[in-house]
Amino acid sequence: MKMLRSMTATLAMLAFATLPVASASSQLRIEACTAGLGQPTAYEIRGGRTGFPFLLLTSFQRSNFPMSAIDPRDTRTLGVGLDLLALLVTAPFDASGGSKFQLPIPNDTSLAGKALLHRVLSYPGTTTTFGEFSNVLVVPLDAAGSWREDITKTMFNPRAWTSLIDEGDGNYLVAGGGSGALLALVSVDTSDRFDLATRTFTQGPKMSVERGVHTVSRLPGKKYLLAGGVDRLNDPQATCDLYDVSTQVFTSGAPMMDKRMAHSATELADGRVFVAGGLNDMSTTQAALVSALASTEIYDPVTNKWTKGPDMGEGKAGHAALRLPDGRVLLSGGLSWRSIFTVRVPTFSSVVEVYDPKNNTISRVNSMASDRAGHAAVLLASGKVLVAGGIGGSILVGGVATAACELYDAASGQWSATGSLPTAKALGALVQLGDGSPAWIGGAAGSFLAPLPLDDCASYDVASAKWTSLPKLMTARATHVAAMSDSCAVFAIGGATGASNAAVTTAETLIR
Repeated sequence: MKMLRSMTATLAMLAFATLPVASASSQLRIEACTAGLGQPTAYEIRGGRTGFPFLLLTSFQRSNFPMSAIDPRDTRTLGVGLDLLALLVTAPFDASGGSKFQLPIPNDTSLAGKALLHRVLSYPGTTTTFGEFSNVLVVPLDAAGSWREDITKTMFNPRAWTSLIDEGDGNYLVAGGGSGALLALVSVDTSDRFDLATRTFTQGPKMSVERGVHTVSRLPGKKYLLAGGVDRLNDPQATCDLYDVSTQVFTSGAPMMDKRMAHSATELADGRVFVAGGLNDMSTTQAALVSALASTEIYDPVTNKWTKGPDMGEGKAGHAALRLPDGRVLLSGGLSWRSIFTVRVPTFSSVVEVYDPKNNTISRVNSMASDRAGHAAVLLASGKVLVAGGIGGSILVGGVATAACELYDAASGQWSATGSLPTAKALGALVQLGDGSPAWIGGAAGSFLAPLPLDDCASYDVASAKWTSLPKLMTARATHVAAMSDSCAVFAIGGATGASNAAVTTAETLIR
């Protein structure tokens, strides 16, 4: 009750009778870049109304505190607790409709493993006391420079070859995946929700079927498409699931025309999803290695229908797909096959093709210098594409991981060499750090059929064209998921580890 009175008093002080009513903003957002315990954290608020006031709330906990307790007309919940009202900040939005500031983080080791939660409330509203609410920003607290893993806070299922859905406000859904090697995966239909605020997992909703080595694509309206993959028998499938963040429910979507696993799915500028390649026969190792598809198809979320796209010049699986600034899709490398006297012979590819959604065509462009599959590709601020690592060479011996990296200039269509990774690897997780630098987290050395998960992490500096080693993971991981939060903290979840490639249930977080 004392906290409620304090909150109400704060609101009363803000009730400036001379202020006109502000229109609600739909873009109010807060982000930060934490530097760890004992260091200041830089905050930025965007999307407010110039000259109007806002409140910044800080808490150690989430809360469903009803705003109707303050204003009976307001049906929303606050989202953060009222335990740190002494840290409440009030200020006006600047000329850009935002605000930038720093807040000190105490150098108190007892805070390690906890998190600060922030939410911005704009004032005044149109029909309620407050206008727009920002996202809930989660700032993990830890010493900088090393990964933190809590082995008591784990997923309910071990997951490799899984997928990650950003639900917003520091919550992430890890869906599908399973245990076992690439050619013998036992997939699950379950999901686990990861809360960055507590770094704990709770059970999430089930998908319509089991799936692993599938794709996840963001659709308009806070919805996601999960396509294909393998079921619990390791058979490729055409089924799809649709996930609605607002309802937190999976529903069946229209199935694809072809069964696919290890394919690519790229979100187009108009909201559709372009799917290419993949393996469609996992009955035996030999059959799998020559089952890469050349077909493509396109999903329309408005009609919930798939239409056939143009065929690629070769079958591809485990390739990289990336949307270029002009809206085209770059398809590089992958596991492919060649026909020799009507017999299919598997091979790693250096072939690169481009899909143009404007005229629905695929054309071949200059090839990479190295053949590779299971590699990473990222769009740099310059518009160039960085391709890193992968497995190439002779597939007859399983191939070998490479450290070689290349840059693609879409304007000239040319490839050029750039700095190599500190460690040869494939099957890692690529994130972009707060300064825009690409970072490759984990991955695997060894061969395509016998990968050896690594704890190695590295980031790429565009100016020097060199990779720099980052702190090593606490658990070696490959085929895992990783992301950077709105507070610049990086986390990695699940994946395979050890010589047996056993799937794990743990997560770890890094503050640089």
